Amino acid sequence: DVRPGTYCTIGRDWAQGDKVTLTLDMRTRMTRLDRMAAFERGPVVFARYSQSADGDVDECITVSPAEGGYVDAGLVDSPQGVWLTLGLPALRGGYAEGGVDDCQIRLCDFASAGSRWDERERYRVWLPMLYTPSQPDGGEIKGYW
Repeated sequence: DVRPGTYCTIGRDWAQGDKVTLTLDMRTRMTRLDRMAAFERGPVVFARYSQSADGDVDECITVSPAEGGYVDAGLVDSPQGVWLTLGLPALRGGYAEGGVDDCQIRLCDFASAGSRWDERERYRVWLPMLYTPSQPDGGEIKGYW
């Protein structure tokens, strides 16, 4: 009787060899708030990290979610010191940068972001979304992927 967003209490006497098995939804979810987006996979929150060297962590991106807010993203090889890395297909850039380009950005698990304690490295969870005022929904590109 487990409900999302709550704790599950297991009241029992435990014996040697008892096991608890968790089945989690490991699809990548996108949460939007005020023209920003954050990404989660199961219980893990991801961040854009300057160590990935795939662009500026503050640049605007556009991601086209599927139904239910899920996105087509998968785990990719992680650099040293990073536990999990997610490859996320996106559009990035804007008019100031000379146009928009199609790319894959890399997000790392939040626990690994900044773990080297290097003040030159940056990370952020809430990523700015590209905004196009001429479009009624603010520029969310539907059906691109």
